[in-house]
Order: sequence, then C-alpha cells, then structure tokens
Amino acid sequence: MQAKTDEQRHAAAGRCVEGLGLSLRTVVDDLSDTTMTAWAAWPDRLYVVGVDGKVVFAGEPGPFGFDVDSWGEAIATAAKAAPGGR
Repeated sequence: MQAKTDEQRHAAAGRCVEGLGLSLRTVVDDLSDTTMTAWAAWPDRLYVVGVDGKVVFAGEPGPFGFDVDSWGEAIATAAKAAPGGR
C-alpha cells in the first residue's frame, strides 16, 4: 500500500526499522519526496551524514552502483567521529 499521509509513511518506516532490526537513526522523507529529489536519490542511493549535518559519503545510483564496503567504512568513520563514538 502506498502511504497517503505522513503518519502512514512514518508507520511503514517504523515497521521496516523494527523488522530489519536497524539501530541506525532513520529519517523519513515527506510525501512529496523533497529529500529524494534534492539528493538525486532515485532509484536508490546510499548516503552517510555526519553528526554535523555534512554528507560524508554519497554513493552511486543503485542497486548496481552500490559499494557497501565503502558505505560501511564511512558509517564506521562517522560513528567514531560522533560524540562518544567508538
């Protein structure tokens, strides 16, 4: 089912986070897909945003452009740079 309200979209994202056991902070775009459009995130794109709000990793369009090793390294580096990071 395609979400028709922000509440439905947030609920669907929550089910995904829970079902996949994600522990990363997750954000949800608005119904107009403003962020997807601004970041050229269609069809799929992997990003890492540091705690300072700056993009520290921007992947190529997926799924064929995914480089999950580099993405994972960027996540680890950003996590270490975060307050209390390890």
